[in-house]
Amino acid sequence: MDSRHARGTENFASAQPTEDARTCSTSTPAGKDEQIEATEADKALISFRIDQITREDGDWRFHCELVSEGFQKRIFERLDKRSEVTEAKVELMHMEIEGSQKYMKALEKRLDAAEQCNEELKKRIEEAENRANGMMSGMMSGMNRLWGLERSIQTLEGLTQGLVRLLMRHFAA
Repeated sequence: MDSRHARGTENFASAQPTEDARTCSTSTPAGKDEQIEATEADKALISFRIDQITREDGDWRFHCELVSEGFQKRIFERLDKRSEVTEAKVELMHMEIEGSQKYMKALEKRLDAAEQCNEELKKRIEEAENRANGMMSGMMSGMNRLWGLERSIQTLEGLTQGLVRLLMRHFAA
């Protein structure tokens, strides 16, 4: 690692872009002004540092003074795009949550309707059972009456046959 990369963030505030967009002027710890050429490696390091700072403390604009205005613009655009993507993801998550909540409410309504239907069916089944029991008891009493009538008929038949025999004996004698 060369001395440019070894310096800490204490020099970031004093870094000023020069006329040439690829270099920055900064004060070294010894107080000397020197030109630093921003290489692709520097840009990658700066980009990573900005990403890291953005995640850590959110104060990335302060540290962007290190790079040229064009590079700053690209960094800002990149951060804005990330922000837009994040906002879109958050909005999508909110929509998914709202959709899930609406779906859950619809399911709850369906469940309530199914429970009401179930209660209504239970009432109807109970009523039908009561009617069936009433019909069964009516049928049983009807059957008992029929058996009583059948016995009465058998008794009448027996009496009729006995009367016919008596009459036949009476007229035969």
